Amino acid sequence: MGAGWRKIWLECLLISLTVLALRVASLSSSPYPFRCDRTPEQHKLALDTSIRFLELEGFKVEHGEHTYGHATEFSANPSTLYGFFKFGITPFFTLDEADALVFYGCTPPAMRYFSYTPYVFTTPQLNRTIVFASLQDPVNSLTIRTAHDATFSSSTLIIMTASVRTDAAVRTAFEPNLESSAMNTLKVSKELVKLGSGATSASALMLLSRVAIYANETECELYTNSTFPVLKVTRPKQGDEPVFGLPSLRSRYTGVTEDHLETTLAELAIAVIGKVTQAGYRIDYQARMERFPLDARECIAKGEDCLGDCPDAAYFADPKKFRMGSETNRDLFMVVGVNHRMLGSATYTNFGLDPFVAVTDDKFGDSAAHYLPSAPGIHNFFAYKVTRKCSVSDFYCLEVPVDKVKPTDEVRFTGRVYLNPKTTTGPAYNETIPNYLLHFRPEIS
Repeated sequence: MGAGWRKIWLECLLISLTVLALRVASLSSSPYPFRCDRTPEQHKLALDTSIRFLELEGFKVEHGEHTYGHATEFSANPSTLYGFFKFGITPFFTLDEADALVFYGCTPPAMRYFSYTPYVFTTPQLNRTIVFASLQDPVNSLTIRTAHDATFSSSTLIIMTASVRTDAAVRTAFEPNLESSAMNTLKVSKELVKLGSGATSASALMLLSRVAIYANETECELYTNSTFPVLKVTRPKQGDEPVFGLPSLRSRYTGVTEDHLETTLAELAIAVIGKVTQAGYRIDYQARMERFPLDARECIAKGEDCLGDCPDAAYFADPKKFRMGSETNRDLFMVVGVNHRMLGSATYTNFGLDPFVAVTDDKFGDSAAHYLPSAPGIHNFFAYKVTRKCSVSDFYCLEVPVDKVKPTDEVRFTGRVYLNPKTTTGPAYNETIPNYLLHFRPEIS
């Protein structure tokens, strides 16, 4: 059979299998426990049909799973659940030049932010030093391509590969079931990783998803408690395998800074100090959180740990470490800052003690008005208490229980500002002003 006739035969077979799959799905289908534009049976039959096509094209298919959970290492974000793509018990995998990781399923229900980010975790060129660095901009809730152009609860295809041919083959396999406008490719560059199939000779790669600030807590918990199929497809290289080049990164810069808010922010910090000291405390420490940029490509080049950076975020941290002390410790911290989401420069923001506890901007409310009520635009600011035990009247207070942060634990205050809607990437550091951190101790009576 000639190559042309074989291609036509494969396409006809694929169409026939797809029609049969959709007929079966329409006869017997039960919905997901969360909203989705298709049922699990429809997704499974479409996936099975695409797998058959890929196998006829010479691919071998390995089955894995996509599950969500909390992370406690690498300064993980307490406000986020992380999705891991696993083959076996670990979230690490290798890709050769013609391989791909494939996820076909439903995007999360409505929420403030979600994303899918490819990483290199270790690489043989650096003697297996942990770099945990992103490989390109994430596919996120502002950039993802889905069925019907619906961001949430909609079918999507995500392909992580270095191969131009494999990317095209996977897209062809899914086209009878999903429009091409719902397909996304995460490009893996040979300039950043060592491709191959050997566990010791190739880079250990990861794909991580993040979800944050749910519109409906129950529905999103049903989604994150579910397990989704993921595939790794492999085939022998075909001569000089065409591969993707180094992906370009989206620019963070808008030309608009928050510098005009510095005066009001400083006045708010002074007002907080005055009110807390009047309540029987003394100021022990005050500082601005420092900008903490993470450059993934620099981390890879130098063999430094990028801590699972997300290009959708701007990171801030105070250099000093603290101990929260015993359960009866009355030390008080105040974090005073700008609510970047209210200004339209972020999709969400938080601060906290990584990886233990955090508070997100939907809880900030009018917390700053308690300290500086007459300041113009005070709703664009916040002043939030952090302590071992919040009182009943402390509405804007983050409690740090001893079962999460032990008395001897040394912790650092951090902040994140996620996803500028104008740029669809992380906010620019020089356009974003950092929080104040204030530490108070009770006066000795």
